[in-house]
Amino acid sequence: SVDSPEPHPRILYPKSIPSVNVKSVKDIQEAVEKHYSLQQNFVGAMGESDAGVWFVPSNGDPLHFLDDIRESIEQIKMSRHGVPFGVYTSGVVMLNDEEGLNCFHNIQVSLLAANPMDYLEASGTFREEQFGEVCNFLVEGEEKGLALEVGVLKKFASEGRELAMALGAQEVHVYDDDA
Repeated sequence: SVDSPEPHPRILYPKSIPSVNVKSVKDIQEAVEKHYSLQQNFVGAMGESDAGVWFVPSNGDPLHFLDDIRESIEQIKMSRHGVPFGVYTSGVVMLNDEEGLNCFHNIQVSLLAANPMDYLEASGTFREEQFGEVCNFLVEGEEKGLALEVGVLKKFASEGRELAMALGAQEVHVYDDDA
């Protein structure tokens, strides 16, 4: 398992979703294949009601591992054409290849709050410029036509939702403050 380059800010995602710890492209492929093989007799296992495969943080922001994720998605799509893929990210990631994000059907960015001071409090990080980086990630993603969703904390929900929509989010998810 590879460590991410720096401690990442808090990333919001539903804790109820099942997760599998993977360390390689092969592990990702095997986990997805196993999931869909177990559900082969379940009507709707792949289709409109399928939430798909979401990459969640375990050892840093998933986008730090974009090359491996993209490679695994390409391999999986050879046999599983209709599987949607999504990622939960802090939005504080320097990407060399932003076009690589096109492999995701959905990207949920943890905006957390609506201003830099509240973001610092909520994120657990110490770099003041991170709030601007998250906002910039959202603006650039919207300009590229990416399907962006945003996660905000309940105590900042009203202002956070307003900012998220102004920055191009298609949907806003509100999480409990202890999420």
